[in-house]
Amino acid sequence: MRGSGVFPFGRTLPEETPLHRVPAVWKLVFALFASASAFWVRSPFGFFLLVCSALFLSRSSRLSPLFLARNLLYAGVWIGAFAAFSAWGAWEQGVSAAIAAASVVAFRLLFVFWLTLLYTFTTPATEQVAAFARLLRPGKRLGLPVDAVAFSLSLVLTLFPFFLEEGERLRLAFEARGLTFGKRPVEHLRRLALFFSAWFRHFFLRAEETAAALALRGFTGELSFPLREEGEKDPRPLLVPTLCVLAAWVV
Repeated sequence: MRGSGVFPFGRTLPEETPLHRVPAVWKLVFALFASASAFWVRSPFGFFLLVCSALFLSRSSRLSPLFLARNLLYAGVWIGAFAAFSAWGAWEQGVSAAIAAASVVAFRLLFVFWLTLLYTFTTPATEQVAAFARLLRPGKRLGLPVDAVAFSLSLVLTLFPFFLEEGERLRLAFEARGLTFGKRPVEHLRRLALFFSAWFRHFFLRAEETAAALALRGFTGELSFPLREEGEKDPRPLLVPTLCVLAAWVV
């Protein structure tokens, strides 16, 4: 089991673990279904079952929870921002309601980030593209450029951690200039809007630079490598996590 170090988010860990051997498209479908479940489940026992599914996946990946937590450091910006929004919206109902709302939002986002981390750490980039292409294959009949869209979606998973890191740097830059969030609602919203507009601007500039670099290298939207998964595959590590998620829908 990998220890407590930090590994570049968006890259695949070199180990050969049970979760590595699960077909990429199965992992992708499970991640999408489980992420949607996190926003559908309402009961505490349902949340407990989702936690169980995440822990079973972590065990199959042989990654320690501490290692995953350290690699989710930058996700704390997103989680904290949305949890604060939820708490503010529920503040009129009382302190306990605000804490409950913030806790639920924080759990949901942490669960989604956890799944994203496990997927990217155990799925090579070519297999990620192949998985997206298989899911989008019916779109070929409608003229959808499946290869280009699949490549773009896999690239988003790779760039996502840099987006979080950029947000953390912007937050520190705001604090260094004394632009902390105000106590009055209007001032709070104005500075929050300024922060998020700067954040998205930086992200789109990074995306534009990536697109320009791909264009200079002759990328036209058609992939030059075969869209298939390599090696022996075994979907069994997803059995228990899937049952946990299905049970979370029922309770």
